[in-house]
Amino acid sequence: MRLTNYREFIALSAALFGIFLLIWTLWGFVQRQGIATRSNQDSAALVGGEDQDKAAPYSIEGIVAAHLFGTAETKQPSVAEAPKTKLKLNLLGVLATDNSDLARALIQVQSKKMRSYAVGEVIEGTDAALHRVENRRVILDRQGKFESLVMARKGVRTAEEPNPAAAQNKVESVDLSPPSATKLPF
Repeated sequence: MRLTNYREFIALSAALFGIFLLIWTLWGFVQRQGIATRSNQDSAALVGGEDQDKAAPYSIEGIVAAHLFGTAETKQPSVAEAPKTKLKLNLLGVLATDNSDLARALIQVQSKKMRSYAVGEVIEGTDAALHRVENRRVILDRQGKFESLVMARKGVRTAEEPNPAAAQNKVESVDLSPPSATKLPF
């Protein structure tokens, strides 16, 4: 091969130098990771059954620990960012407490009767389980993905909100004494 001009010589030299750097870098990586090749004699001895106690100069754990392809980022799904569910459910009421064993949600599936669900229970007719109960919404767990079910705002208020109807109907006193020893209505 004959080089006709200076540019071809520079291009060929740069390509050869790049290949040399690539091989040198890979060999350094292999040496740093403790991954080495065996000689044919060592391999033949192990295959033939001779010298079975000889330890391999490389290990699977070393290769795995090298993270040759990087590490996967595992993003935990956020409950606060849970999108609204597309399931045909109505949230009719909640009993939200700090104790998840006591928290309940009244959920109506499609147009059926409402039912009370505890945290961890699977909602009837769906693949969703009740994950968390909040004041105005519940969080559903659908195969590891969180979705929210929000209560309709019609006439709904929390314990902290004042009742406007109660403000108009002022009651001076209420008799809370137990009824007399007469027959009970039930």
